[in-house]
Amino acid sequence: MKSVFYSLCLVGCLLLQSCGPTVNKSMVLGKWQGINLEYPDGGLKHKGLVQSAKAMYFEFKEDDTYTGTDISGNPESGTYSTLGDMLYLTPKKDSKRAFELKSAEGDQLVFNVNPGAIGVLLTLKRK
Repeated sequence: MKSVFYSLCLVGCLLLQSCGPTVNKSMVLGKWQGINLEYPDGGLKHKGLVQSAKAMYFEFKEDDTYTGTDISGNPESGTYSTLGDMLYLTPKKDSKRAFELKSAEGDQLVFNVNPGAIGVLLTLKRK
């Protein structure tokens, strides 16, 4: 009886995890331009955030590499991978970064670029 209960709990947990958006390679392939950067809690509002978002650009390629620019507009390149709702970027000269997918609608993706801490949402639009 206990094993049936634990099995049901495990299935329930798996179903709950699978309900959110999932990042897959085909979803991110191509060129993306940042269009908005926001702090959902309403804090740290600043006019420069839109300009910072527009400085960000990414091109994700079939061979799991990417090129682009960081939030400061500096060029970067490296590798990327996806797992569940996460997109991982590993720039050649920096540490791995995690982006959590919050929504995917049409030609726009919204990522939390600071998962596990204060939510900072980056909106990317397909070019």
